[in-house]
Amino acid sequence: MINLGIQNCIEVCTNKALWRKVNSKNFYHSVSCPIKRTIKLKKGINYEDYSTMGEKKSISALVSGGEASAGPPLGPALGPMGLNVLQVVNAINEKTMDFHGMKVPVRVEVDPETKKFTVEVGIPPTTALIAKEANITKGSGTAGKDYVGNITMEGIVKVARMKMDVSYGNDVRSVAKEIIGSCVSNGIKIEDKPAKEIYSDLASGKFDHLFS
Repeated sequence: MINLGIQNCIEVCTNKALWRKVNSKNFYHSVSCPIKRTIKLKKGINYEDYSTMGEKKSISALVSGGEASAGPPLGPALGPMGLNVLQVVNAINEKTMDFHGMKVPVRVEVDPETKKFTVEVGIPPTTALIAKEANITKGSGTAGKDYVGNITMEGIVKVARMKMDVSYGNDVRSVAKEIIGSCVSNGIKIEDKPAKEIYSDLASGKFDHLFS
């Protein structure tokens, strides 16, 4: 609570909604706003400072899909917020189970007052997605020379659709070309062919049915 003393009356702060009147008197006087502005208020009135109340807090972390735990990095960050950490972890695992075995970016937004939370799940890195589709654990250390896996064009298009929102491509076809490029740098063939041949097949319309 803030009990206002007598100060010089000045301009009304645009953030006056940050304060709530508890009782009423008659005269307006000013008080410094916590974000370094001023607000015209009434002398003798108690106000509650809402400048930090109601602000949602968030944490971001990289977790293993479907395997998040109450340990670091989530537990130590969520615990001080007064949340049921296990409840949050279960929600994260439910939302990331389709990315089992992959590192997945997640964001937890928390309302400090109500303790309600929401979980936003990002898309794993392209290399992780194509590795899963190719059923390998990691790419080649000597890409262009040694191949460590193979992926179908259906798999390429599947990954392309997942990455649409975070890609510079204008459509699924253009994003698919980016995914093929990632396959090259990871030593992965497409349809048992090097990427150069797949680009030619794309241009000839061989895989048009996958983009309809």
